[in-house]
Parts: sequence; C-alpha cells; structure tokens
Amino acid sequence: METDGSLGAPARLVPRGGFDASVITYNCWEIAPAWREQLAEGGRLVLPLELGGYARVITFERRGQVLCARHFTY
Repeated sequence: METDGSLGAPARLVPRGGFDASVITYNCWEIAPAWREQLAEGGRLVLPLELGGYARVITFERRGQVLCARHFTY
C-alpha cells in the first residue's frame, strides 16, 4: 500500500495521545499539518526543512498547537 506521507499515518495506527516522535527523511518545503496533529504534547518532530536553498535538519517540539524549534543543524 502506497500513501502520501504528508497526510500522516492512518488513524488506526496513531496511538492514543499521538506519537512521541516522528522522523521525516525527505527534504520538505513546509510542515504538513498532519505531522503536528498526530504528535503528542511534548513530542518531537525531526525533519530536513529547505530554507533559502539549504536543507537544515530541525527538531521541533509540540507545545499545544505550536511547534517550537529546539535544535537545528546543516
């Protein structure tokens, strides 16, 4: 079965309260809403985000409806 990763995981696979962490392994130009929505409070999202022509791997932490950047590297 092939799906679009930006749609998040199928609802039946998401644990109650959301995922503790998600790692995206392809360069992104934006953060898909499903990734935040399926993340538990305090959970971490790690992804390579394209900014200004460069990819930076950024670790975000969910705080309510906001993703706060916690760490990044080139």
